Amino acid sequence: MKKKLQIVGIALAVVLVSAALSVGILALIRGKNVEETGNILGVEWYNPAEKEFTITTVDELYEVASLSDFYNFEGQTIKLGADIIVNEGNAKDWISNAPERRWKPISKFAGTFDGEGHAISGVYGKTLQAPMALFINSNKNAKIQNLSLVNSYFRNVGAKGTASISANGDGTYTKIYSDAIIDCQGENSGGIASHVIAQAVFDECWFDGTIVQTGRYLGGIVANITNGRATIKHSLFSGKLTSLHDNADRDGNMIGGFAGSNAKTANILISDSLATGTIEAGYSTHVSTMIGVNYSGGTVTMTDTYDNVDSDYQTIIGGSSTAQAMKIRTEELLGVKAYQWTTLDFDNYWATVENDTPTLKYFTENPLDLTGVEKAYDISWFTPGTFNFTLTNLKQLYGFYMLSNSETFETMIIKLGADIVVNEGNAEDWMKDPSNAPANPWYAIGSRAVPFKGAFDGQGHTISGIYMDTNQNYNGFFGYVEKGTSIRNFKLTNSYYNFTNSDELYGIGGIAGETRGIIDSVYTDVIIETNGYQAGGIAGRMVYLDPTYTTKCHLNNTWFDGKIYLRENGRFTGGLVGYIGTGTNINVTKCTMDFTNCLSTGYLSADRASSASVFDKSVSKGGQSIGGLIGSNNGGIIVNIKDCLYAGLLDLQY
Repeated sequence: MKKKLQIVGIALAVVLVSAALSVGILALIRGKNVEETGNILGVEWYNPAEKEFTITTVDELYEVASLSDFYNFEGQTIKLGADIIVNEGNAKDWISNAPERRWKPISKFAGTFDGEGHAISGVYGKTLQAPMALFINSNKNAKIQNLSLVNSYFRNVGAKGTASISANGDGTYTKIYSDAIIDCQGENSGGIASHVIAQAVFDECWFDGTIVQTGRYLGGIVANITNGRATIKHSLFSGKLTSLHDNADRDGNMIGGFAGSNAKTANILISDSLATGTIEAGYSTHVSTMIGVNYSGGTVTMTDTYDNVDSDYQTIIGGSSTAQAMKIRTEELLGVKAYQWTTLDFDNYWATVENDTPTLKYFTENPLDLTGVEKAYDISWFTPGTFNFTLTNLKQLYGFYMLSNSETFETMIIKLGADIVVNEGNAEDWMKDPSNAPANPWYAIGSRAVPFKGAFDGQGHTISGIYMDTNQNYNGFFGYVEKGTSIRNFKLTNSYYNFTNSDELYGIGGIAGETRGIIDSVYTDVIIETNGYQAGGIAGRMVYLDPTYTTKCHLNNTWFDGKIYLRENGRFTGGLVGYIGTGTNINVTKCTMDFTNCLSTGYLSADRASSASVFDKSVSKGGQSIGGLIGSNNGGIIVNIKDCLYAGLLDLQY
């Protein structure tokens, strides 16, 4: 025992002497006096006892990184007093030809780094088996703000954790812009941050750069929320994410415009944000425009957040979450239209740009003047706590849609007080010539995440000129309609729905994509064109998903007089309803559906030519399941059909 104590004592003495020598040597090399400067490295401008510092040179920026090996700057603020150029040249060239200076990240930062509106440019970081970014392993108390990182390049070989601003850490990131190039030969790359471990806030963050990665977990703002909470607000992803990972045996790619993955113990809140960037992935499982995958147990909340309906990846969130963003076409985001067609906060955070999509106001010079520009929607008619509303014009109808992204309207009644024309023109012409699309698009009221739970009473009025061109499931004038609801007393005429952009869409209906309630006294001559399945003139799907729910789903006095065109391998289609089904653990003997006084004089056409056609990977070869009234009763539900007539035309090759 005595010998061991002596050995420990000797070792400790060696460490202390070595440390003392190191401090003395460092101070000597720098020509500083440690006692005078008050810090272990003898950095002239830094005193651990002071609260605020301003740096203006690249050498001082590197000194911050060196000091971070010994100090975490908690309770202190470092400001930029000027733009700092680390390396001259073009970051794209550094992929094969490294510049003079190589970056050493600022580590374990717990203070405030305030760019004061300045830019750091020319950062070149390369590492092997270690995280890489401007900052790494930052503390949850860290604040990084008012900063642009431009013309910079980060390469990581083999490690987990690469980003432009922060890798493997937490903190608050406010008013951050980055157009960095990130090349990761590993996993977990994010435009702003790679990980959220405990808590992080991304406020007015904009990633406009590019990431190429070989592994999983890739996000435009953050790659992986492993625990705790991530808040993303007033933020923009307009960059490009490319995944070279193609291993189907590893559960998927986990790629999202905002986040790659949200773990089962994590929470993510996204508000007032926009994803317009592009994603390329050879293996598309868990690749989404918003969040690649939300694991069971994780929670996602999303409000006033949009993604581009033209994106190649249309699943908003993969995995167990049903939270959804608002889909919008590129043309509705250009110039002042972005202000007219979205609920983004242009008063405080967003700017419109001529012939381009919106940008963050803090980083935008000369945004378009919005004086006198009117919104395309009106939500002033809606007062929480009131239960009876009447819509009389198009702007109010669009307001109904806008509100439906966050409001279920449960116990409320929405009425029509007048006929409403959404678009002038002819629906047949819109189908024949896509370039002749009308000005006003339509997006379904109610989604799987926020279903419609109220009552809609058209009071005998007509809605005409609906035009839809989108890739989302559960679509129609209404999208997803819950149990106990009613839709009644109106006509939907001269309308065209185009769902040919994906062959995996389901739940497409003239009146409702999916309903578990009552549709009564409704007429439509809508034209539906789809590559998908479960399409119907009145409803795409009528289902029971709740084992305790025994109230009837009901169609009464409905009339479909339109056309449904099934392109390629579409199936499960009916003049009234495409698909009837149940969820698991449902006692079908307690579930009945009534079809009374219903008429279909519609035209149903299918391009499919043989039983050898394969609809998609999840559906086996076989029949089309097309019926003048009902395409398929797949759940074994009792269906009572009374006083109904099919007098239309089935035009089928197979």
